[in-house]
Amino acid sequence: GAAGTHHMYQGSNSLIIDGTSIRIGTPQNALTPLAGVTLTTANTFYPVLSIRLKSTALGGVILPSLFQASSLDNTSVFYKIVRNATLNGTWVDQADTNAFTQYNTTSTGALSGGIVLDSGYVGAGNTAVINLNQTGNYQIGRSALGTVSDTFTIAIAAVISNKSGVASLTWIEQR
Repeated sequence: GAAGTHHMYQGSNSLIIDGTSIRIGTPQNALTPLAGVTLTTANTFYPVLSIRLKSTALGGVILPSLFQASSLDNTSVFYKIVRNATLNGTWVDQADTNAFTQYNTTSTGALSGGIVLDSGYVGAGNTAVINLNQTGNYQIGRSALGTVSDTFTIAIAAVISNKSGVASLTWIEQR
């Protein structure tokens, strides 16, 4: 190198990806009980499956990716994906001891509260997997200055009273 005082200045950065980026992590899944969750009143939404971060893993990242919603006898149903619905019932840790999620399939009563993120209709006899938009951000966040996990709930309404709703949800945990 040449003698003297030398300077190098950098003004900004740019990153270009050739192709698409993908979300990688460990897949996890939860399923309602095989007997389903009772949808007592027609055209009323009931929470059938919810997930959240464990209180000991609030720094984790959960990216819901796909789900199914139906009734046991394939009656037509409507579904909603709701963030931070009012829930009761019991939260259960995932069987994977390294997982940082809990799920709830025991919340009772009609759906209340929360913000609807997605909704739709599943016609009689259709049990297709519904992929959540991967360009959107369904990541489960935190509330109360980061001390409480947000919840992600699948709610179902049957068009006929006293049906049994079932749901399955798959997500990615980025560790």
